[in-house]
Amino acid sequence: MLTRIHIDNFRCFVNFDYRPDRKQLLLGPNGSGKSSLLGAIHYVKQFVKGDENPFTQSTRTRWLDQPLQVLELEALLDGQKYEYRVEIRFAPETKQQSVNLERLTVSGTPMFELANGAIRFSPNSDETIAVPFRTTKSALHLSQLSNLKVHRFVEWVESLHCFRIDAYPSAMDESADKEEQEPDDELENFAGWYRHLVQEYPDDNVRFVNSIREVLSGFQTLRFASDEDGTRRLWADFTAPRKKKASYGISELSEGQRCLLYPTPICVQLGRRISQRLGKGALPYCKLDPIPSLPNLTSIAQSC
Repeated sequence: MLTRIHIDNFRCFVNFDYRPDRKQLLLGPNGSGKSSLLGAIHYVKQFVKGDENPFTQSTRTRWLDQPLQVLELEALLDGQKYEYRVEIRFAPETKQQSVNLERLTVSGTPMFELANGAIRFSPNSDETIAVPFRTTKSALHLSQLSNLKVHRFVEWVESLHCFRIDAYPSAMDESADKEEQEPDDELENFAGWYRHLVQEYPDDNVRFVNSIREVLSGFQTLRFASDEDGTRRLWADFTAPRKKKASYGISELSEGQRCLLYPTPICVQLGRRISQRLGKGALPYCKLDPIPSLPNLTSIAQSC
């Protein structure tokens, strides 16, 4: 569970400290930092995975003349406190980024550290191995094989999802010619991901469809159909006036309809991960209730 986020010199955040609850609702005007908060978490996830460093010059706070960018994540995993800190330094002249510090501690004990041009591996509490190393990317994943706690943290970070329901329908891919085992962060591959869920968990899909019927007026079901060119697409069927059926591509749905449609399968997948980690057969079930439309709203729901 994510317990703390610290952000300094990232977009609008200066020395910002935040401790989220299990369920969190963020409200604020445009430009107040709601999306940037989720963006910071997403960037740390990309960084830890070993992707190209997303912390570029343009992500720094514009009104600061500060070469160091700092982000910290704290999490409670398996009853232990994990603390991760990364410092990105920008060269004064070239603005070139480099990793000034990357460190992971568990319950106060160092597990990994990249500092002063050297990696310090800590396979156990009595041993530290320093290896010369300079990089612009994360090096944390290099220690996964030698330290199970590092592997546990990386695994947890990779399970973090910051979903943005895309307000621009043209960016959504309705085709479902292949299964997508993971949703992308803006759910643009919802059709392919839903195809995977239907094939893998048909019973969950029945509950999901019934739940949507209760909150989305006229909704009947989701189905796949092939176009003339053979492309499989995802369609939503609704009851139209005079009891006729009307079908819409998911990109044709309103933003409000998509906001009701997407959260349930997300909860189902997260619930399965929780039950698998806890070793229990019971699957948490997400039920949607009708809610009024709220502007400028961001929701964070946490799992293990």
